[in-house]
Amino acid sequence: MDSHQEISGRVFQWDQSTDLDNHTTQVASVLLAQGLRSEAQGMLPQGQGRVYDWNADKLEVAEAAAEGLRISNHSYGIKSENVPDWYFGCYIAASRDWDAVMYAAKNYLLVNAAGNSRGLAHNAEPLYGTPQEGFDELLGFSVSKNSLTVGSARLEWEGNYSVEGSLNSYSTIGPTDDGRIKPDLISDGTLLEAASANGNQAYGTASGTSMAAPAVSGGLLLLQEYAQELDQGTLSAASLKGLALHTATEINGEGPDYQMGWGAFNALNGIHFLQQLNYSSALLEENLERGGEHRMTLEAIGDQPLRVSISWTDPPGEAQRLVANKPVAALIHDLDIRLYQNGQEFQPWVLNRLAAESPAFPGDNRVDPYEQIEVFDPQGSFELVVRHKGELLEEVQTYSLLISGARFSDCRPQQPRNVEVLSLDSQQLTLAWSSAGTDQYRIAYRQLGEQWQYEEVQGNQHRFDNLSFGGFYEFQVYALCGLGYGSNPSEPLVIHYQEDSLAPLSNGTTGPRIFPNPAGAFLMTSVSMADKNYQIVNSAGTVVMKGKNEGSINTSLLSSGLYFLQVKTEGDDWAALKFYKE
Repeated sequence: MDSHQEISGRVFQWDQSTDLDNHTTQVASVLLAQGLRSEAQGMLPQGQGRVYDWNADKLEVAEAAAEGLRISNHSYGIKSENVPDWYFGCYIAASRDWDAVMYAAKNYLLVNAAGNSRGLAHNAEPLYGTPQEGFDELLGFSVSKNSLTVGSARLEWEGNYSVEGSLNSYSTIGPTDDGRIKPDLISDGTLLEAASANGNQAYGTASGTSMAAPAVSGGLLLLQEYAQELDQGTLSAASLKGLALHTATEINGEGPDYQMGWGAFNALNGIHFLQQLNYSSALLEENLERGGEHRMTLEAIGDQPLRVSISWTDPPGEAQRLVANKPVAALIHDLDIRLYQNGQEFQPWVLNRLAAESPAFPGDNRVDPYEQIEVFDPQGSFELVVRHKGELLEEVQTYSLLISGARFSDCRPQQPRNVEVLSLDSQQLTLAWSSAGTDQYRIAYRQLGEQWQYEEVQGNQHRFDNLSFGGFYEFQVYALCGLGYGSNPSEPLVIHYQEDSLAPLSNGTTGPRIFPNPAGAFLMTSVSMADKNYQIVNSAGTVVMKGKNEGSINTSLLSSGLYFLQVKTEGDDWAALKFYKE
């Protein structure tokens, strides 16, 4: 429903289809809803999209890709109950044809839903396990080499980078007949709030790989846009797919598997990778000549794994038919990466198609157009080698190399120290700190009780003219190399912004102090009281709050009256300070 308030004026039915479909409306909403209902906001709330029915889909996509299409989302597929058993996991003509479309337009990537047929036992002859276990049920473009196939999971994120979750029981899983790692990754497709075709202001919830796929499609477009903002140009489809797999968050232990691929799609990880380019990460688009090889030396940072990935758009392979589980590799150009150190060889992750539940292990990957090597606790220098087996159909094969955990700059950010107010008046305040191995810094600051704000600055001082005179402020400074590779923050500096004193309230004072007094929503403490256990006692002697002091104490829930803040001292005694709560 292109007239729905969430997508009206930004979704265009390109092939003149007049069918009204709730599923299509939901998919468009996950991608593009502007967020008039906040829970339903899509990945691209200001974006635009073309909508097609699935008739003549390859022709329509090929034409659009020739005109510059970067991503297409396909939340549909072959019905698993309608096909013979040999279709499942097979690189059929449709799989090959989609690879041909992507090989002809190497900046175009197809993103597709893996399907919801797991556990339906439609494949009576699975490559592995019993029909009820649901292995080997991928079909059509889900088996294409160059596509990005997305499964559906229920995910619980802990912060930005750690996630727990499980694959939804219906989400279709691999392997393919030749043992490739499919699906490629997963995303949350569980009870997503979305626009409904039941009315222009109607909403509902939807689940399935059809909902997980557009979340990934939208995230990939955001990464493409961000790369362009960082002057990285337009990423090729191989780079974009490689970026998604390289930065996915692992859930089922180390390495990929045939249920969740390389893990959960994490756009924030991708942004962080792009921010670190030329410092601790690299994204290189190169050409490998027939019979050639590329070598480079990598210096491991050492405090994180060294991860190297290669991704390429492979020529269409030979379509298979009629024989179930035929192990003929669809891969045409077999590129390889290896790391070497002191005579030891490090190989990429591989899986065993005949033991589909077994964990990944290092080996020689002969089937996937994406490979990844991980070295845990790396120390020193490694030699990276890129080469190919067999023949190349053309003189060169373009590939993308993604590296993280290596040092690409001499910049060594250190923790900023000696953060202080250099000068101030009622109109402006100048903050200064000691040089910390770089000329680029990020200042985090906030008025107490408010959200953090950030300033990117050059040099080791910065003048603020947007602070409220008389307010209490907290500052922390980070040294940066690039946008994402930086130091630990400085010790926090808390000040009362007033003309009659430059003295910090949480840095350099001696003896315990609390402020303001009377207290409002927060009670600040001097640095001598930081990281110590505290309790607040009312005038009747009852303990009403306790915890560990982190520089500020939330007193918003206290009633007005007289209180005593008691802080544990080094001698295991309690020091008490009297304050009033407004």
